[in-house]
Amino acid sequence: VALGLWTALWMSTVFAVVIAAGVLLDLVVYTLWLKRRSPWSIVFGGLSGGMPILAGRALGTGRVDGLGVLLALSVLTWIPAHIMTLAMRYADDYRRAGVPTWPNVHGFDSARRFVAVANGLRIGALVWAGWLLRICPFSLGLLGLSGIVMLGLSIRSIWRPSSRLNNALFRFASVHMLGSMVLLTLGALA
Repeated sequence: VALGLWTALWMSTVFAVVIAAGVLLDLVVYTLWLKRRSPWSIVFGGLSGGMPILAGRALGTGRVDGLGVLLALSVLTWIPAHIMTLAMRYADDYRRAGVPTWPNVHGFDSARRFVAVANGLRIGALVWAGWLLRICPFSLGLLGLSGIVMLGLSIRSIWRPSSRLNNALFRFASVHMLGSMVLLTLGALA
């Protein structure tokens, strides 16, 4: 970590500060302080998860800007679909391990609603980022459509919960995030 931070500082002060914030949030706040104490640890884990994309944007532009924050927000709002669905699948294991996940503390229904709200926010963040990047309309449309599919899956899981749908939502979350980043990149190049 020290070598990485030194290298980041050599590259750019702003880049190094964002990287250091990510390390602090991940190692100290998320892992050491909250992970075994609070179901809210997922939010701080998500913040640290958004730091690499924010750092990359800061390195490329020389500053932290609104677009970088939107991209970091898209990662933060992706985390619930990724982690909470996993926490529901392995709820008994987390309970036995003493890790207070959101589904185990606040219930599966609450977790499903949290995921749906986060998915809705992610659609907004990604489409807004795509608009700011002036990506081609086709890519912007696919970005919005894939977000609507994610949101639809999460809303359906509220109305008709099942382990099969939960697992599908978990798998699609990763594909969606990768696809979103590809669409933003290729759409900006077109």
